Amino acid sequence: MPDLLAGTTVNALDTPPTVADGETGSFTFTHTTYAITGELATCGVAFVASTTGRACLDYSCNIANSTTATTAMTPVVREGSTVGSGTTFLAASDDNAVVILPGAGGDLVFGGRRLLVTGLTVGASYNVRLEHRVSAGTGTLSRRAVTISSAT
Repeated sequence: MPDLLAGTTVNALDTPPTVADGETGSFTFTHTTYAITGELATCGVAFVASTTGRACLDYSCNIANSTTATTAMTPVVREGSTVGSGTTFLAASDDNAVVILPGAGGDLVFGGRRLLVTGLTVGASYNVRLEHRVSAGTGTLSRRAVTISSAT
């Protein structure tokens, strides 16, 4: 995909608007594979891929576990504009997750990540949703947020 270099004429698709979603509520869960649960389950947003085919995802949360087990939250990017639906473009992965590692024992901590997603189809609609899991115990998430901006 082309880079936007100095002197390049910029059009609207070069820098689609930044979009974001966030929640202040808290919920708990016990599932050990990435999924969504609870009344505050959907934290996500639809976006359009820029002419570079890249997007920056910023995501964060307060995260805890009732034991000394791992709790993780990661983005899942799908094709289409309906959040949580469509063919998976970027699957849930511990490699991209905000994680609380064993040892915190119930302490709520704040974590955030930035991820550059590449290979998007120019002008196509995508959606991102934050999903979560635990290795054991009960996980807690609150103050989840996700922001997608174009990457030049």
